Amino acid sequence: MVCLPGRQDFFRQVESSLEQLGLEARQGYCTRTESYLVASLSLPALEDADALRLLTALLPLVRHGRGALYLSRSEALWPIRYVFADLDGTLIPDEVMIALARQRGLGEAMSRLTMEAMLGQSSFAESFAQRSRMLKGLRLSEVAQVVDEVEIPLDVLRWIGTLKRSGIGLEVVSGAYREVVAPLCMRLGVRDYCASAALFEGDYFTGTLTEPLVDDLYKADYVRFRTIARGILPLRVMAIGDGANDLPMLSQAAHALLFASPREARGLSLEQLWHFVQQDIRY
Repeated sequence: MVCLPGRQDFFRQVESSLEQLGLEARQGYCTRTESYLVASLSLPALEDADALRLLTALLPLVRHGRGALYLSRSEALWPIRYVFADLDGTLIPDEVMIALARQRGLGEAMSRLTMEAMLGQSSFAESFAQRSRMLKGLRLSEVAQVVDEVEIPLDVLRWIGTLKRSGIGLEVVSGAYREVVAPLCMRLGVRDYCASAALFEGDYFTGTLTEPLVDDLYKADYVRFRTIARGILPLRVMAIGDGANDLPMLSQAAHALLFASPREARGLSLEQLWHFVQQDIRY
């Protein structure tokens, strides 16, 4: 399923990418509103490697707010029972690392490095280490203040409420620091999460990390492990993310949503996307 604000160029790019991969897709339902087009594509059995190539090709368009992409495996016929979601840029519209860097007057440089990492133009692990060094000396109180100022979209809170009422589990899988992820998950009402471990000495960030570093491969392994540990059928699992470090966990998921949290009120929200995903599963 492809969702895009008011234009068809993203949909054409999806078709072009499928053609380059040698995949044929059958179009299902199509819905148009004033703000976006929603089109359903039924794909043949998709290998993880092909899904990764498709998601990688479309990532720049999604990152620049041109649309969202939902992929489901042809054999994923049962309702979704568990969701693994990224945090920064997905459940919240901003990258907290950039906000932290502004405390040091390094917001512009941090934004550039973060975008390069999210687009897969640099190694996430190397980029994250470099960006962490830029934050050396940051106080825990400064981190807490920035986290307190993070805006959580109301539609995300409503969506999480919908999941809870439906008995659908949710875990946050984030590469951000635990000192950022833990309080944000508390505000979101999400109990389970994984996050990277930043090393503090007293009240000050050392600019270094301890294990684990939640990079792209760690995320994919974590989702596999948690799925098995919870006894969940993999075909009933969804993964949601917005960056290159999310693509491995998305490419292995029975239900994958590549989505960047909208920064404008008219953008397609996660709550709306969930409605279309449910419609697509029933189609």
